[in-house]
Amino acid sequence: MIRSFLYLNVQPGKRNDLLEWYREVGSLEKAVELAGCKGTEMYFVPEDENLVLVTALWADSDGYQGWVQNPWRQSLSAGLSAFLDAEFAPDARGYVYESVLSAPTD
Repeated sequence: MIRSFLYLNVQPGKRNDLLEWYREVGSLEKAVELAGCKGTEMYFVPEDENLVLVTALWADSDGYQGWVQNPWRQSLSAGLSAFLDAEFAPDARGYVYESVLSAPTD
């Protein structure tokens, strides 16, 4: 398993607009549907209203790479950039970590 962490630096006052945009385009749901992602979530940083984290759990790095290269995802870069303090490249990647130890929740 791997987990991706995509940190987004949002323009001041645009955090909730970004959240609404993610809801409208269904990006999190589409990742699960198209790329075989096991689950994905968006987090707001309480101490910094201009920082947003999007994280996802993947079976392997190939699944994440497939998502990064997915034409639908790449087509969203201009729309996403409208909320960020810098342009979001179509092939932008988050940080990827490999799971090496976990505790079951059941």
